[in-house]
Amino acid sequence: MAEKLVSPGVFTRENDLSYIAQGVGAIGGAIVGPFKQGPAFKPTIVTSPSELEDIFGKADGTYYTELTAQNYLRETGLVTVARVGGIGGYEDDKATLIFASSSLGTKLVGVLHGSSTGAFTGSTFSDEESGSFSIDGRLASVYASSNESIDDVYGVSPLGTKGAYTYGYFKML
Repeated sequence: MAEKLVSPGVFTRENDLSYIAQGVGAIGGAIVGPFKQGPAFKPTIVTSPSELEDIFGKADGTYYTELTAQNYLRETGLVTVARVGGIGGYEDDKATLIFASSSLGTKLVGVLHGSSTGAFTGSTFSDEESGSFSIDGRLASVYASSNESIDDVYGVSPLGTKGAYTYGYFKML
């Protein structure tokens, strides 16, 4: 770097910018969501509607993400798409809601969802004093301090072997 004296107390300095790394490349908007086909969980830069159709399938209105990507490409010409897989989600009719009733009213305390080996449906109420309830012959309690708490009886993994797992548990003392 060269320094040059312009006048007393004033110096100019040349900054060599030839070694600065280039900026991040353009990626356009980012759309993360379901598509019928294409690479899952891998961000893919798409530059035209025909390329989007080739990679992720033709938009038929099944998912809003297809239409969003298509319209975004019409306006800007560049979009990054990340397709998510396994989006079946949780169906409301496959869950069991667990309520506790007391003098203060009824309150939701837990949600059980069918695991990969089974499914529970409906709702149940726990006994007001003991906090216990029974589903499919398994006795459990809404109280976390119990040896038979919801987590202990049904587990917390959707891959478990207990027929259901604890999807949500609003612990009571």
